[in-house]
Amino acid sequence: MPSTELITGNTYPVRAEMRALGGTWEARLLGWSVPMANEEKARAIVAGAGPGEARAPRPGRRRYQGGSNYTRFASGA
Repeated sequence: MPSTELITGNTYPVRAEMRALGGTWEARLLGWSVPMANEEKARAIVAGAGPGEARAPRPGRRRYQGGSNYTRFASGA
């Protein structure tokens, strides 16, 4: 098995480039395992990625606004 290096940081915007370099996502380690031959290229790509992209919530999903789902009813007394 070839030697690999773990690349972490803001890798989400450049995940296609990491995959093209032969990287595989390591979910337990929260980073990309990249062959040593491509380590410098991968680090340069991640360094140029800039700040993270804010992803919009998926349509049809509601965010929790706090409060309760239950209604209080007056006893009428």
